[in-house]
Amino acid sequence: MRNAVHSRWTKGFTLLEVIIAIAIIGIMIGAIAPVAHRQLVAAREDATRQELERLRGALAAYYEDVGAFPGEGGGLAGLVGTGGPAGWQGPYLESGDDDPAAAVRTDAFGQDYVYDLAPSVTPAGAADLIVASPGANRRLELRTGGTWQLGNASTVDDIVLAIATGPLDRDKRLASLAELEALAAGARRHYQDHSSFPAQLADLSGSYVDPGFAGDSFEDDWRQAYASRIESLGGGASRLILWSRGPNHTDENGGGDDLRLEVNSSAIPPLNPGGGNPTPPSETELELQTIQAAVDANPGLNLNRPWNQVRQDLGLGNEYRRDEWNRNYLINVGARRIFSAGADGDAWTVADNVPTGEGY
Repeated sequence: MRNAVHSRWTKGFTLLEVIIAIAIIGIMIGAIAPVAHRQLVAAREDATRQELERLRGALAAYYEDVGAFPGEGGGLAGLVGTGGPAGWQGPYLESGDDDPAAAVRTDAFGQDYVYDLAPSVTPAGAADLIVASPGANRRLELRTGGTWQLGNASTVDDIVLAIATGPLDRDKRLASLAELEALAAGARRHYQDHSSFPAQLADLSGSYVDPGFAGDSFEDDWRQAYASRIESLGGGASRLILWSRGPNHTDENGGGDDLRLEVNSSAIPPLNPGGGNPTPPSETELELQTIQAAVDANPGLNLNRPWNQVRQDLGLGNEYRRDEWNRNYLINVGARRIFSAGADGDAWTVADNVPTGEGY
């Protein structure tokens, strides 16, 4: 009996038992594999999203320094390496890879990012740069017929970074306007000395602008040279028009999105008797120079609103809310001019308004 029992337990598995075991293992693998695949895909999607957020910061820093995003020729590789265009202060991403340029171009699925500068997008104006991963299915589905349908992002597995330059340009706009104002102030002093405006902006260097104005200081915050022209107004008067090409880097002769300032010779006071300097502009006059330049640079902005709303849309801080008499600035909507009612607070008595003569 004992030998019979021993024989029973040492014969091994029957073919049927082996088949059943294999079937059970197959069922287990079939149940586990999809879960494991989904977890792997989710991990790669998370890694790609995290990398795109790092790219967002790096691209913003590049734009801050250079005034533009990397061109489509080099794309994301412009963020790494040892050099770049004027203003480049990178690398903007740290990488331990032997080939950082190749690493920065690929997502966590091993696919190249799509880098689209100045893309066609719906809704219009939603992005000035798109960096996209086709996702797990390796098909780019958000761009159809050359246009990105960003409103459909939640319906596909594409992972997209969309960057608009508006917030990035706001600080550049204010910095460039401040430089234009400094150049305009120098041009006024030049006119007082020579009874003429400078033939070229470089003539202001040294004596008429801060000593720091040299070389690239005659470039705006987008690394484009300031431009100027002189126009005759008749009767011996003239005006100097100064402008920056603005965010689109295109010289529109002071129109379009160009930032523009005008200096009218008839508004320049003569030197004080004895050759001394003229009375310096008041705080209100200086603020209005900045305000008016910002308004002129936004010709489509609705001015038929309270000043505080307009000020915020121009990106101007609270210091531009009131004049030196603690009154809100006023708006001539038709003429698109901003002014102060002056010491008497009456907008209709224009003699003491700032600028003098401005009003409704």
